[in-house]
Amino acid sequence: MEVKGNFINYGSYVDVHDNERVYLSVEKGKVKIDEAKEMEAEAEKTEADAEKAEAEAEKAEAKVSADRLIADTINGMKTSGELKKMGDWGLLMIAMNQTDDMPDFATPRSYVDYLSLELKIEGVPCESSISKMVGKTRGMFPNWTFTDTTDIMETNRRINVGKCFIAAIRKRR
Repeated sequence: MEVKGNFINYGSYVDVHDNERVYLSVEKGKVKIDEAKEMEAEAEKTEADAEKAEAEAEKAEAKVSADRLIADTINGMKTSGELKKMGDWGLLMIAMNQTDDMPDFATPRSYVDYLSLELKIEGVPCESSISKMVGKTRGMFPNWTFTDTTDIMETNRRINVGKCFIAAIRKRR
């Protein structure tokens, strides 16, 4: 508290109301809003909002970039003939689900929707083809076993589909 002339200045106060700061000072018994401090607080808020928006934009851009990479890799595997059977698409889903930093799909339907609706990949097999392969696959990638075959060549081919996909993604990152 300080005395100035005929009045007592009790100093400045900060009032937080409705999640907003209001800077107040009392002079000659009248409450004044300190606009300089208010503008400074607004500038800080605007800067924080801009940083948050920039971080969100970077995150969205990274997702688009990752999605584009996945789409390009799958389209490349289609073109090169590495996805020979409809069930091979299910192997890609399982490989992604079991690999860090890759999308995770709760159901074959969500995977089919991701490929066809979000990534706009053509020729995506139906949900049942993917469900069948998911149901036949046991273990963690790349140490899969399959309930429908004992043929080591077919087992290795299926494992290699997943390995080629993950390797291509990592190489392009």
